[in-house]
Amino acid sequence: MHKVDLEKASMEIILHAGNARTYVMEALECCFNDKNEESIRLFSEAKSEITLAHRVQTEVIQSMIDKHNEYSVLFSHAQDTLMSIMTEVNLAEKMMRMYDKLGNRG
Repeated sequence: MHKVDLEKASMEIILHAGNARTYVMEALECCFNDKNEESIRLFSEAKSEITLAHRVQTEVIQSMIDKHNEYSVLFSHAQDTLMSIMTEVNLAEKMMRMYDKLGNRG
């Protein structure tokens, strides 16, 4: 993969991961305000965005196998961003399920 392509892929990862963060935070807010259908829709958007970011990362890694590539600070940042936001998405999913379960006890 050329340096320009790596930079483009890195920005795509950051963009999609950032979109996922926005959607998941909005989904949590809707969940806490009992807007369940909207919360589910937004969370689905978050999962789609994080999947797109992960797919781009996987393509980059696969293209780098058996090739000598320069270290890219931007790609490292993109990977860090992706992993952090994947954690947020996974944690938010658990929180939403817990919130739903607690709400059904009353």
